[in-house]
Amino acid sequence: MDFLGLLDFVDREKIGVIGICGSGGFALSAAQVDTRIRAVVTASMYDMTVASRLGMDENTIQKTKENLSNQRWIDAKNGYPEYIPSFPEQPIDEVPQGLGEPNAEWFRFYALKRGHHPEARGGFTTTSNMAMMNFRLLDYIHEISPRPILFIVGDRAHSKFFSE
Repeated sequence: MDFLGLLDFVDREKIGVIGICGSGGFALSAAQVDTRIRAVVTASMYDMTVASRLGMDENTIQKTKENLSNQRWIDAKNGYPEYIPSFPEQPIDEVPQGLGEPNAEWFRFYALKRGHHPEARGGFTTTSNMAMMNFRLLDYIHEISPRPILFIVGDRAHSKFFSE
């Protein structure tokens, strides 16, 4: 917002945010606190803070936090965080055979030439979930009102329940 608002050709009163996938949740989170964001549009939104704990019971959450905490010691010793690629580093021509949904859909968007970007990794570092497990990203979504929010989601989207 700071950068956009300093550009001569930008009307500060008409700045909106578009967030796709996990960035949809991040866009909403930003709009909760930054009133300079006048409108938000999400497409196939994920709330990564909910997704980071999805399907886990208390014991699994505790074990996950212990594993991630131990990985931080390894990362600190190595001087960089562990990153295990979940998408090809270079664009591919077709989705691998036998890849189930929603992974096949993610590959169709992020791994094929149409959506691949060399500077956009297809995942997070191993310990990225630590920060996402620490709070609920959208606790103050009601504070965006009366600014408009548009949720775009397909009827078969894996992430549909987040937008609903």
